[in-house]
Amino acid sequence: MKNAICVIATVAVLSMTTAAYSQAPASPPLSLKLSVTPSTAKAGSNFVVEVDLTNTSSQRIAIDICSAMRVECNFDISVRDSHENSPSETPYLKAVRGEPTGSPNLVILKSFGPRSIEPGETVKFVSNLPKLFDLSRPDLYEIQVERGDLDKKMTVKSNISHIVVSAQ
Repeated sequence: MKNAICVIATVAVLSMTTAAYSQAPASPPLSLKLSVTPSTAKAGSNFVVEVDLTNTSSQRIAIDICSAMRVECNFDISVRDSHENSPSETPYLKAVRGEPTGSPNLVILKSFGPRSIEPGETVKFVSNLPKLFDLSRPDLYEIQVERGDLDKKMTVKSNISHIVVSAQ
C-alpha cells in the first residue's frame, strides 16, 4: 500500500511538471535593441533614440508598422528620472497617442501597413527624445521601449538605456 501511494504521488508530480512546462511562454519571436546617443549632453540638446526590431524566429513574421518609421509611432516609450518620475510628454507625443493636446488641438495622422520581416532581419526606427519628452531638467534618465505584437499575445521589451542631462 505504501509503495502504491509513492507511485501515485510520483506520477502526479511528473504530470504537474509536464503540464507546467507545456504551458511555459514561448520565447518572443522579436527582439528590441534600444540605443540613445549621446549618453550625456546639456539640457536642450538632441538625444537620438534608435530601436532595432529583429526577427529572432526561424519564420517570416508579418507585423503592422507605422510608415513614418518613428519610435513613438511603433513603440510605447517609457522615460523615468532618478526619482522614478516621468518627465512631461510634449503635445506632439500626446497627439501621436491620440490624446488631447489642449488648444489648439494637435492631430497626427499615422499610416500603418503590414510589413514582412524575414528571419534574422532587423528594421530600424529613429526619433528625437526631446521631441517626445521635456528633458530641460538636469538628471539621470532611464529609457525603455516595448511593443505588444502578434495579436497582443506577447509584449517585447527592449534593454534599458540611460542618459545624463546636464545644466546648460
